[in-house]
Amino acid sequence: MEAPPDAAVDSLHKVMVRIDNVREHHANAQAHGAVILRAPEDYPFGERQYTAKDFAGQVWTFTETIADGDPAQWSCTLVDQ
Repeated sequence: MEAPPDAAVDSLHKVMVRIDNVREHHANAQAHGAVILRAPEDYPFGERQYTAKDFAGQVWTFTETIADGDPAQWSCTLVDQ
């Protein structure tokens, strides 16, 4: 993905990291002064995620799998290939 030329520095790229325990990681990050942009949230596609910004302005999303969800339950359209 390429950012538009007028994009803010902190929107040029984002990083997603898979971890074992989002809630514990979030609590630790918050306790150490991380800027939390989005608190832990469970998604219907079986992931729990939170997002933080680091001291350099980069955005990080941390994710863990919490369920093996059925794509038909996500309000999406399934395509056969």
